Amino acid sequence: MQNASATRRASSSRSARRRGIAVVGTIAVITALAGLAGGAVVASAKASVAGAAAASASSLWSSGTTPLVLDSSDPNPVELGVRFTPTVSGSITGVRFYKAATNTGTHTASLWTASGSLLGTATFVGETASGWQQVTFASPVPVSANSTYIASYHAPAGHYSVDEYYFDAAHSQPPLLAPASTASAGNGVYEYGASAFPNLTYRASNYWVDPLFVASAPPTTTTTATSTTTTTTATTTTTTPPAGTPTTFPAAGTVGAKGTLTDVYPAGGVMSIHTPTVLSNVKIHGGLDIYANTELHNVYVEQSGTWWGNIVVRNNASLLAEDCTVKPLNVTPNDARKQDGVLDVAASSITIERCDISIAGKGALIGSNTTIDDSWFHDFTPYLDPSTGAWTHKDCVMTMGGSNMKFVRDNFAANNPTPYDATTNPTGFDSHTQTAAILLQPWSAISNVAIQNSFLEGGYYALRMQAVSPSGGAATGLNGLVVTNNVFGPYPTGGGYYTYDPLTQIASWSGNVAGDINGNATKTAIPQP
Repeated sequence: MQNASATRRASSSRSARRRGIAVVGTIAVITALAGLAGGAVVASAKASVAGAAAASASSLWSSGTTPLVLDSSDPNPVELGVRFTPTVSGSITGVRFYKAATNTGTHTASLWTASGSLLGTATFVGETASGWQQVTFASPVPVSANSTYIASYHAPAGHYSVDEYYFDAAHSQPPLLAPASTASAGNGVYEYGASAFPNLTYRASNYWVDPLFVASAPPTTTTTATSTTTTTTATTTTTTPPAGTPTTFPAAGTVGAKGTLTDVYPAGGVMSIHTPTVLSNVKIHGGLDIYANTELHNVYVEQSGTWWGNIVVRNNASLLAEDCTVKPLNVTPNDARKQDGVLDVAASSITIERCDISIAGKGALIGSNTTIDDSWFHDFTPYLDPSTGAWTHKDCVMTMGGSNMKFVRDNFAANNPTPYDATTNPTGFDSHTQTAAILLQPWSAISNVAIQNSFLEGGYYALRMQAVSPSGGAATGLNGLVVTNNVFGPYPTGGGYYTYDPLTQIASWSGNVAGDINGNATKTAIPQP
């Protein structure tokens, strides 16, 4: 649901329908959806906002936990919720939510059954400007062990906090469990318009809603002392990937354009787009120069002329590329014409989903509001600059500044099986210049970057995290970096799985392991930087 607003990105009709968005031409417009779901009507009760949960109350997140994206920038009224299950019986005493300073207006909390019956409501009062807000129901609401409920709040002015793909895996904080999002029971949930039962999902997003739970008192038991004999047996511990770390990744035949495509030969080898456009099921024999919101669905881009780009996005335009292939034709090591698969030149947002990109430069040179999901970046042809005799960077993804970037379930295979050797393989990669699967190099500040559930195989480093400008000037900053549940593959020489400088601020690093070239998470955990 993040970036669902028409002011941020034109969305595909398929994505729009599943998010409650109507498509007019090629511009997505939020549709206000109102009306309560069926179920018993429960009177609302105003309650004071407590500064902290009662000592006996349990919740899914601690008060020190903060969202990756504090403000979604979506200004539409919306109900936002979390699906959860208590593992023991008890009661829900209230609800918390994380508030951005721009998330204004009167907020209400609700508790629902999984089928949409309303169990309780309350109105937040005395809120702080931002951070965790809490409300207590007039009376605790009983809940049963191993039954599913939804806790929600209504944001009348939007601007909710969000972490996309958070519920790709379950989140457990006993005695509460927020299950992983599935096709039949999505988690986080939402509904646009007036307060109503939230039953839509988008990208398994966490909207930072938190139930407050108090367990029922356990039954009284009598314990009889007995004599026991304990036998200790030596065991061997085998390192296994953390729960949630994937073992398969996008590869040949699973992503990219498929089926019969219509050939398109742009005049001069470049298709220049100046009005909102949707292209589907075509093979473009040339480059794309994009100045207006554009969607590509099952499109093959084969740059074969003399233009220097493949897909270039300019002029505050947005790009949505789904099921696409970007692969220039007949590229040689000295061919500088076809570098950068997707290049952000002042784009408003870029979304790449289920794409296959193998080019002659960087797979994607990107900025703010970029999402790359379920895609495969691989087999880049190196470029040896004939004027200097030096090899250029060949990174899967590189950014030099921006915020709100997310890479999820991708295969970033920057390594080449036959690295450069002056004698035996002079046209191969120089691993010192083909630096990384992901290179974060801030000529301007970089913030809120998430790399999750992906395979990263570097040339010199798999992941380069650099907080200081390479120009040698003042530090520009690399903040809010989340790196979780990734597999780091082999690297050919020198560097390592990752590198960073002391000014890099890592918000979360967990579940990362070393694996083999096929992405099998079979080796040891990667240490915390």
